[in-house]
Amino acid sequence: MHEGIDNESTPPAGPVAAIVVAAGSGTRFGDSEKVFLDLAGRPLLLWSVERLARHRTIEQVVVVLGVHTHDRGRMLLDSAGLTGVVTCAGGTTRADSARSGLARLPDAGIILVHDAARPLLDAALIDRVIAAARQTGAAIPVIPVSDTLHRRADRDVSGGVVDRDSLAAAQTPQAARRDWLANALSHTDQSTDEGGMLQQAGYPVALVAGETRNLKITWPIDLIIARAIMAAGEEAE
Repeated sequence: MHEGIDNESTPPAGPVAAIVVAAGSGTRFGDSEKVFLDLAGRPLLLWSVERLARHRTIEQVVVVLGVHTHDRGRMLLDSAGLTGVVTCAGGTTRADSARSGLARLPDAGIILVHDAARPLLDAALIDRVIAAARQTGAAIPVIPVSDTLHRRADRDVSGGVVDRDSLAAAQTPQAARRDWLANALSHTDQSTDEGGMLQQAGYPVALVAGETRNLKITWPIDLIIARAIMAAGEEAE
């Protein structure tokens, strides 16, 4: 823990706010404007932003877009009636984008950070993460690891099976006190999520139950699965 930083679990005063990270390059998916792809007749970006903006506890939402997608994203949000949602441009890393969003939320008490590429989050999941962050100071949703995992000894040689019982797959939204998150982001870029950065800074991170349908659209097959979930009427409420 860095000296001079409050590690008490009592949350500070201030509203609950959310940062939606939508500045990724879409390299694995193969589309640099992935957040505008169609999902059940609407752009992917709108699903997660609306879930958060309309949640009864969340008072502020910031969407961090890529430099190349900012203007289009702003127009999309305005046309959907989300004029109160703030937008800004992100950076080259996850931490850069989170810092950009954080700068727009100086008065927040608890902040959620969510991937725009996870459109199927529901209100119950948001509630669980906020409640745990208020109690512990930081929280992330996780799901069990179902696949057998092998450690790589070399590129094409297995180094043995990893015990999956002690592992969990992280999802978003991830939540933390604003002061904890700001401190963690100021000390490291060496993690792909906020939970990892908070742990590296010495903060406790609670684990709450995630949702299997809260999948991340990383590969083209993921979008097909999300569309099937929507078509089956099993989307989040």
